[in-house]
Amino acid sequence: MEKRNSKTKTSKNLLAIAALAVGVIVVMTCPEILANLTEQDINLDTFTVGKVNIKLEEEQGDRDTQANIMKIAKNPKVTNTGENDAFVYLKVRVPKVILKKDDLSTSPLFTYQVNTGWTELKEKVYEEPSYVERLYYYSEGDGKLISSSQTTALFEEVKVADITDDTKYISDDGSEEKLEDEIALNMEVKAYAIETDNLPKGRENVQTAFDVILEY
Repeated sequence: MEKRNSKTKTSKNLLAIAALAVGVIVVMTCPEILANLTEQDINLDTFTVGKVNIKLEEEQGDRDTQANIMKIAKNPKVTNTGENDAFVYLKVRVPKVILKKDDLSTSPLFTYQVNTGWTELKEKVYEEPSYVERLYYYSEGDGKLISSSQTTALFEEVKVADITDDTKYISDDGSEEKLEDEIALNMEVKAYAIETDNLPKGRENVQTAFDVILEY
């Protein structure tokens, strides 16, 4: 691939970044709001430098709605399709909503249970009134994902918050808007990988290597 900048030319670190919006939940304001949640696929985009390459994918599953609780089967995982071992990361961005009238704070629209084999980098949490973003690294063994191997899923399902007709979301301009027909709220998952060899001093392990990616 064509080199992008001077840092890329001088760096010995080969990295790859792949991004996938795991799903789009379309919320319809109506008496049975939970029954009208639907989901769509989003195309996979990839960014690679050198010989590190990854693939982010998931198996789409059924929805399960019981007692006003909706769960959507989702299991994002990463495959190392390149030639070199890689440290792998998944970043999850969840939109936040005002669940009830007169609420003073926002809550995540989706929640999930992280599986064994993934660990959160708690210092990388980024939160705004309209969304929260969390970063996880693949932590099986020494964290290296060898060529042609696949991680475990970050989680198995997503639970949708107990929304009502009073639930609002925060728009790009900071205003509060009701959840209306054809308003899509995205839960986005992005995958990152960096070659495990030739990392700078102090960035040789999976807990610290992600900062090298940020330089690009």
